[in-house]
Amino acid sequence: MKIKKLDMTNFRQFKGRQVLQFAADDIKNVTVIMGQNGAGKTGIFRAVLFALFGDIHLSQDADDAVIHLINENAMREAEKLPVISSVSLTFTHGNAEYTVKREIRGRFDGSNYMQQSADQQKCQLSISLVGEAPQVITDSTVVDQKIDAIIRREVREFFFFDAESLQILADLGDPKVRDSVKDGIYQLLQVQDLEYSRSLLKKMHERIQREVRSSAKDSQVQEYQQQLERVESDFADNQQQLVQISEEIDRAQVELDDKKQALQASSATRDLVAHIEQVQSSLNQQDQLLKQRQSNLATMIHQGAAQLFEAIIPDVRQQVDALRNSNNDNIPKYILEQSLEKGICALCGHSLAEDQQAQDHVRELLRLFKYSQSTSFLSSIDQGIAEITQKHGDFLVEQNKALSEYAADSQQYRRQQGDLDSMKNRLHATASEIKEFQGLSHSVDHISEDIGELKSNKANFEAQQVILKDKRAELNNELDKRAKINDQLTQKLQSAKIIGQMQDSLTTILQDYSDDSRLTLQERTLTLFKRLIAVKDQQLIDKVEISPNYQIKVYNQNNRELSNDLSQGEKQILSLSFIMALAQVSAEGRDEMAFPLFMDTPFARIDGDNRDRLIDVIPSLVQQWVLLLTDTEFTSAERDQFVDKDCVGATYQLSNLNGNTEIKAVDDIMLLELRGENVG
Repeated sequence: MKIKKLDMTNFRQFKGRQVLQFAADDIKNVTVIMGQNGAGKTGIFRAVLFALFGDIHLSQDADDAVIHLINENAMREAEKLPVISSVSLTFTHGNAEYTVKREIRGRFDGSNYMQQSADQQKCQLSISLVGEAPQVITDSTVVDQKIDAIIRREVREFFFFDAESLQILADLGDPKVRDSVKDGIYQLLQVQDLEYSRSLLKKMHERIQREVRSSAKDSQVQEYQQQLERVESDFADNQQQLVQISEEIDRAQVELDDKKQALQASSATRDLVAHIEQVQSSLNQQDQLLKQRQSNLATMIHQGAAQLFEAIIPDVRQQVDALRNSNNDNIPKYILEQSLEKGICALCGHSLAEDQQAQDHVRELLRLFKYSQSTSFLSSIDQGIAEITQKHGDFLVEQNKALSEYAADSQQYRRQQGDLDSMKNRLHATASEIKEFQGLSHSVDHISEDIGELKSNKANFEAQQVILKDKRAELNNELDKRAKINDQLTQKLQSAKIIGQMQDSLTTILQDYSDDSRLTLQERTLTLFKRLIAVKDQQLIDKVEISPNYQIKVYNQNNRELSNDLSQGEKQILSLSFIMALAQVSAEGRDEMAFPLFMDTPFARIDGDNRDRLIDVIPSLVQQWVLLLTDTEFTSAERDQFVDKDCVGATYQLSNLNGNTEIKAVDDIMLLELRGENVG
């Protein structure tokens, strides 16, 4: 398949009619299209996919993004009137020339831009053969079928891709991405055709088995047939579970290898993390000790307040003695109150009721008793003086010791905190990464146990398969014996047996084909990578390994896994090698799988040496190379390399003014206006 011409009218940034003629020569097969960001490079890419498949969205678009294919300036100028946007793509395939045209209508109502839905597009396909009148097809379903026979919709992004697509290998660690890539590869290798054939055989086999049951008159034959159907159903389930377990083992093994590599790579980090944890634990204990010492010092402050009175104790003691000598409060207050209440002196038994003078005297003593409480107060003061005097020396010793210990512990805490901060600065890892480091060893053990259990289950299923095969053979033999008296039944049983064998054979072929294609794919990926990478980096990768679930890994000469060590540019070249290898594998024995290599912004992350290498090698590996380049990634160095290679057959420059882009054909790549060059 070679693209010859793209004809756009009012499509995206391209107002009016704009035409691109692609380089389709066998030698000069490179088309260079250069423009600033926003000038419409991706719009050209979008136009090709719209013409071929009617795509409105690209894979890079958000799912909920509103994409307008019709030029908005054209719609504003024709306000409230319909505007047609059309794209016509002419290409050759085999001995025929194809022109596919799609158009979509829309209008601007003064405030909103409206566009027809994808299912309202109009399309037309013209097929021309030499010496014959063109065949024109307007049925959209037939058009899609014809295009699908040349390039399947499901695999288009393997050959038309942007810079994000070149990151495909960087994302293969994501199981969803791996599954998506695997599905696309299966589509491209037409493995799904084998799957479809196998499902047809299964349906035929089930239909013939039902016919055998209905034709059999012998109850024993019916019983054998029912048993056989159960055995074959169990066998099919067993096979399916074996496939699932094998895939689980592959996925678990990939995860285990990743964890082991991370565990090995992070050994120094893990040691540092362990040391940090140890110091942190010690620091936490030290912090608790300091808090306890602070609490003890707070208690000492309470005790120390009383010690401040030690200097004035002699004066206090002298005043206490004077107060004690001046008081007559030897009689407790309750004795006086009890004597008055009972009318009898509680001390001597004298009757107060009969002696008014004595009774008045007791009342006078009770009135004056406010002075008599001083005795207990004076006793408390004496007790406090004695306690301060006795403990003063010990308190000073304990206080000095506590302060010294607190100062030493505080100094130790600050020193450990400094060590901890220093180690954390040396640890270039996030909190989540540290948590992952801590769990790596446990994960390795856990995954290893899971793999062991899965392998044990797989062995059990394989043993069951042998038993089921033997049982199936035994039942088939019994049915053969019973069916000899019935020719019609014999034929049906023979048909069922042959179809069953074909089913088994196709399953084996499917597995072998997938495995062989995968192994061939990894060999060609390595070969292409060594051709596409700069000479200085050709020894970087020694082996490419593609697992059954399409996890891709690369190794150096020491068998060390390198995926995490490759630069972004090297990963892009590896991705490109993988995609081109996939195209080569899929094309073996079939000429319908040759496509142009259509690349949007390919050089952004690739260094100069590798840019030169790609320019030197890719034109000889593909039928066409269409490059959509920004003015920052296409410099005089790339231009000169293309000139030396003499492989550019068409050159265009995109100029955007007020939202509209004009495609300007440039007669010679040397005339292309480059950023920073004086064009005057």
